[in-house]
Amino acid sequence: MDMFLQTLSLQLLAQVDKPTGMIGFVDKLSRTSTATIGIVVISLTVLRLFLFILQNRISTHKRGLLYYTAKVFNELSDSIIYAFVLVFLLIRPYIGQTFYIPSESMVPTLEVKDIVIGSKFPYLYGDPNQGDIIMFRPPENALDKGIDTIDFIKRAIGAPGDIIEVRDGFLFVNGKRFYEPYLNEPVMNVNFKLVHYKGEYIPVKIDGDYVNIDRRPSLKHDKFYIENLAKQFHMDPLSLSKDLIKAEPCAVPEGFYLPMGDNRNASFDGRGFGLVPKENIYARAECILFPPSRTKSVRQSNGLITD
Repeated sequence: MDMFLQTLSLQLLAQVDKPTGMIGFVDKLSRTSTATIGIVVISLTVLRLFLFILQNRISTHKRGLLYYTAKVFNELSDSIIYAFVLVFLLIRPYIGQTFYIPSESMVPTLEVKDIVIGSKFPYLYGDPNQGDIIMFRPPENALDKGIDTIDFIKRAIGAPGDIIEVRDGFLFVNGKRFYEPYLNEPVMNVNFKLVHYKGEYIPVKIDGDYVNIDRRPSLKHDKFYIENLAKQFHMDPLSLSKDLIKAEPCAVPEGFYLPMGDNRNASFDGRGFGLVPKENIYARAECILFPPSRTKSVRQSNGLITD
């Protein structure tokens, strides 16, 4: 019963808040694909060119409502085109991007409905540091049914070469206990380790004699749920669980990172969906932009403090 309640509470806490009104519009606009922006810019440019030609064919003494309407539209189109090119083809790909916080997974560092600015400069030619708050495209097995693309924001806990474990609620990196001042509350007593088993890197959450039992039915494919793993390896769940409990923790492989939320008890993160490729990480959270009462720099931690 306790395990059932724990699983249920995690699923309820994982529910997200969807932005509405002007904030929702801005959030959707910030996520608009470059291809869509390109189509809009090309369409406006073609329409603007057509109206410009039409304007020039109207003699001075015949200029009326149609002429001045076309003129206003052309000037407005110019502003939109310049803004779109500047924001979506220069600033967003190479400088920075906003991110709306939809869930409690990063509380207290980031609250629901915060709007965060992420910088893309650090990762254009460099790698994420342990402790960075990263924005990334999650692996396929982290996506809910009916959702093709979505961005996540978590803290980079494991970098390439790190052995990450959670024992009795405490984080250990390469065998050393690490102090995490940003955590929301004490972590539930569920142990964790990353295991390399039969060619697969598997996040292993251990609750007593049970492994990876917190199933998420909303996912397209709950890859690391114990029964799904058992089918993949053609084993019974009990035997597989015993193997995974006995297995030694492994290092995060080159080119991958292990993310976790600051609100560990209410975060669906690398402990559930596994590793994130470096190429999926596109920005580092720098500051909270909105609401004004929470505007501040977001604390970065380049290497956590050892007890």
